[in-house]
Amino acid sequence: MALIYYEVKLAGSLSHTIQAINAENQTYMQQMQAEGTLNRLLLKQANEKQCEYDNYKKRCNQPPPPGLGPCEKKLWQLQRNIDCRDMRFAWDRKWQPGRHDTDLLQLTSGIQKQQTWIQSNCQ
Repeated sequence: MALIYYEVKLAGSLSHTIQAINAENQTYMQQMQAEGTLNRLLLKQANEKQCEYDNYKKRCNQPPPPGLGPCEKKLWQLQRNIDCRDMRFAWDRKWQPGRHDTDLLQLTSGIQKQQTWIQSNCQ
């Protein structure tokens, strides 16, 4: 009879231990899933940030097509610089405000000079 009492007590104790281990495992799995979700989100953001950066760098460094006359070339460069400024501004606003403030001021100044040149020479 005493043996049955200890077997029941041991079974109950083991049952509580197993339940505690299962609860701990469940909590651990939830934490791992949350960390995995966070890591995927961070990776997605890093990829998106890099892709947008690469896109504006590509546009900013794009050479004019061959065979353009002086006015056509200036108009093409003007549009490229406007696109570059706008893409860079959007990237800054989204990812790192203030990162390109000096570059944006220089681009804006260059755009104004190009507009003046076009107005003086291409009208």
